[in-house]
Amino acid sequence: MNRLEALADAIAACTNYSDPASEEYQCRNPLALKTFTPKHEKSESGLRVFKRFESGHKAALYDLQVKCAGDSRAKVTKDSSLKELIRCYSMPNQIVDYVVVFLKKALQDETISAETQLHYFVEKNGHA
Repeated sequence: MNRLEALADAIAACTNYSDPASEEYQCRNPLALKTFTPKHEKSESGLRVFKRFESGHKAALYDLQVKCAGDSRAKVTKDSSLKELIRCYSMPNQIVDYVVVFLKKALQDETISAETQLHYFVEKNGHA
């Protein structure tokens, strides 16, 4: 199981993406990524709009790869915690508890916690 993909799935499960009437779903944007550049299409609320599921999923994985490797301007490093990553997506702190439970099941790793460092999701190509 790819750790980065599991992380994307865990965070997406905490957005409204599973509701086909939601803005996230309509924008094909599972992590509810905002756009910060005029070259990207965006919704009225500022969500980046993707034409296809594959494009939105690829952007989600890229965003997480950059953040988990510590190469982001989002003020997280590879040594930051899952809890700090969740804040980057403007989600309430308690969401991390759901993400942890999801990841423990998906990755079959009971050592994952809110304090798990982000490099865990990208080291060794992110495979458990």
